[in-house]
Amino acid sequence: MGSVIDRLPTSLRTKKTDVGALEDDIEEELDSNSQMGKVRMLMMTGQALYFWRKGRKVDSLLLLAAVFIAPKSGRAAYLINTAVTLNTLRKYLKGQKK
Repeated sequence: MGSVIDRLPTSLRTKKTDVGALEDDIEEELDSNSQMGKVRMLMMTGQALYFWRKGRKVDSLLLLAAVFIAPKSGRAAYLINTAVTLNTLRKYLKGQKK
């Protein structure tokens, strides 16, 4: 029995390894100079303004900090954005259980 990749039709197989392609996509997304990086920074700024208007100052300041450090460290900005999003989801789900 072969691997999952071997069982795929030849039209779906790629020359580049799947892990290598995924790493390239992540690096491009985290690069603040790429088009996707600029969109991500704009989205984080919008989220920060939304949270500021809703009274969630800590989340807003964290996201603004992520926007400012994104050109130096895209991974750190991505981590902060993910943490704020997971915290928001946690608060939402906690409120749903009542």
